Amino acid sequence: PLTHRRQTHRDRRVPPPQGALLLPLEHVAWEEVEGFDPEGLRESLKETQGIEGHVAHLPEEGEFVKFKTGWAFRVADLLLRPEARFLEAYVGQSIDDLLAALAGREDLQGAVLQAMSFLSGLLGETAGTGKALQALPRKEAWLKVQEEAKRWEGFEGAFARAAMAAYEGRDPRPEYLAELRKGKHLEALKARNFFPKVGREVVG
Repeated sequence: PLTHRRQTHRDRRVPPPQGALLLPLEHVAWEEVEGFDPEGLRESLKETQGIEGHVAHLPEEGEFVKFKTGWAFRVADLLLRPEARFLEAYVGQSIDDLLAALAGREDLQGAVLQAMSFLSGLLGETAGTGKALQALPRKEAWLKVQEEAKRWEGFEGAFARAAMAAYEGRDPRPEYLAELRKGKHLEALKARNFFPKVGREVVG
């Protein structure tokens, strides 16, 4: 019989190999499987949520073979570059897809929602500011927008561009997303520490 181990996402008892990205797991479960179904395993790896992978023991060869789930790769991708991955989803309006890909990791889903709430709140501020200044001449309004943008350290450009769109009577969202798409705000997003520092390199 083939014995395999299922790993879920908070198991700290299994030491990772040197240089591996830590993906904390919950527990390890061993079970014997009569007859190995490669196609069934392949489908399971694609569809399973919340399980890091399977480790199969081949007793006759005395070897272990690990199979990682697609879910584990998606989580690892976010952990390697959380702010960039989030920003891509936000400007691409695919936050729902990102949340679905993180099923089973409520901490990461919560971080995504917090970051989204921050950026959406900032967008709301730009609309309110621009509309409030519509009675002023453009030059004066621009100076006040720049002053107000200083409140949003690291996001001044996005704020100013979107606020002026609102001042002109246009929808500020396209201008806001276009500015965020440039990627200049990544460091400012990192500085707000929305995402847990889960991923790190094991050096020995």
